[in-house]
Amino acid sequence: MTVQVETDPYTQRAHSRVVEATPERAVVEQPGLRELDNHLGIRHASALYTTMYAAAQALVRAAVGESASARLTASTTTYPYVPVGLITSVAEPAGGDWEALRGGAASPAELQVRVESANEDGRTVSTLDSTWRVEPLADG
Repeated sequence: MTVQVETDPYTQRAHSRVVEATPERAVVEQPGLRELDNHLGIRHASALYTTMYAAAQALVRAAVGESASARLTASTTTYPYVPVGLITSVAEPAGGDWEALRGGAASPAELQVRVESANEDGRTVSTLDSTWRVEPLADG
C-alpha cells in the first residue's frame, strides 16, 4: 500500500521516504545528509523525530485507510545513541485498539505505536512511543 506522508512539507524537508507501509509494519528511511545535522555534526533531533513520526503515521494510515481520521495525541522519544548516516525507522503496533480496526473503524479508537530507528550498523539511535486517536469519517 502506498501511503502519502511524503506530501507533508516537513517530512519532505527531512528527506524521509516511506519504504514499506502495511497494517503490521511501516519502514521509513532518511539518508545521512549534512543538512539534517545539528551544530555538532550529528543528526538533529527534529529530523529524527520527523522520520519516526512519518513511520508511525504510515503504519496508522495503512491500517485505517481513507475511512478514518487519525491524529497523534501523545508521544515519548529517546535518543540512546549518536545518529549518523542512513537511518531506518520501523513502526509496529504496540497496543490499544488495533484488533478493533480489523473490521474498519466504526467508533473512535486509540492506537499505540512503537518506532525504533537504527543506523546502518543496526544500532538503535532513537525510539518513539506514540498514541493515535482514530475516528471514523462522517458519511457525506
